[in-house]
Amino acid sequence: MTVIALIFFVSGLLQGITSFGFSLIALPLLSFQLDLQLIVPVLIIYSLVMNSTILLYLYKHVKVREIILIAFAGIIFTPIGMQILLFMDGNLLKMITGFFIFLFSIMLMLNKHYEIKNEKAGKLLTGALSGILNGSVSFSGPPLIIFMSNKGMEKQQFRANLTFYFWVLNIITIPTFFFGGLITSQTLVFSAKYVLFLIIGVMAGVFLGNRLKESYFKKMVIVILMILGIVSFVTSLNLY
Repeated sequence: MTVIALIFFVSGLLQGITSFGFSLIALPLLSFQLDLQLIVPVLIIYSLVMNSTILLYLYKHVKVREIILIAFAGIIFTPIGMQILLFMDGNLLKMITGFFIFLFSIMLMLNKHYEIKNEKAGKLLTGALSGILNGSVSFSGPPLIIFMSNKGMEKQQFRANLTFYFWVLNIITIPTFFFGGLITSQTLVFSAKYVLFLIIGVMAGVFLGNRLKESYFKKMVIVILMILGIVSFVTSLNLY
């Protein structure tokens, strides 16, 4: 119980600081101790709890106009991602995704930014890629993170917009899981047992994130993106 509580606290802390990265820590660590059929629905519920908590602190920084088109495209293309998974190997998708996430994070680290001439088309493409990855390999965040990092978006707006996007996806995803029978009484009991550790971690993360220097925050985002790319690529190889 202590280890599981610590995992949720630390992963919530990271999410509170950057507005992403929760599953990057929680999923692989919890999979050593718990069944995936329990973990995934719990993480979905916790994502809504986390994003709702973060929005209480950052809602003033949300630019709905900046994110609504991306969210709309993400929702539309999620079922398409599910269909792609039926015809394409999931590990190959993870490998390709991991490679491009790592490549773009290197470019951002080298301070290479590309001007997006058609903002509307850029948002639609970002949302489409996010939805496809969400439906196929559950990696909805990287396209939006790369898009906003490339724009050089200010820290608080970055965190708020990313959180709002994930929150919208949560609202759509949770009913799907519930009516699909994936959220059970066991899921709810387990979630209730550790939710306090999660919330404390998230609140501490928001506190630290608000005080983190802009330059340190951007470097942290790039490093986490690199790790996400590497993890995606390595896990696709099935070396274990």
